Amino acid sequence: MLAEAQDGLRTRTVHSEVIWALNPTNNITEGLRRYGVSAETSAVIVVSMDGAGEGQLGAGIAGTLTPLDALHGLTDWATVCKYHRLEASPNVEAIVVGTVAAKSVMT
Repeated sequence: MLAEAQDGLRTRTVHSEVIWALNPTNNITEGLRRYGVSAETSAVIVVSMDGAGEGQLGAGIAGTLTPLDALHGLTDWATVCKYHRLEASPNVEAIVVGTVAAKSVMT
């Protein structure tokens, strides 16, 4: 959102910027394919860019709202390791979060 305010988006929308940040490369098409919603998607993270409350977000979603702290158990860490070219280790989550944060600051 800071990049949007400073006219510094690398993609066309702040929504695709979230997907871009998750992807280890700068290829947004690849990021959308890897992290976007598909027919096989069983869990999604809903990111509110306009401050909508949980009630407003939940109204448009068919499924069960789960707290964000359950994310670790919903993540396919083997696939995340493959995408980020990492070996499986207890620190993978911290490495990926650090990479996403650094990518946003460095570019």
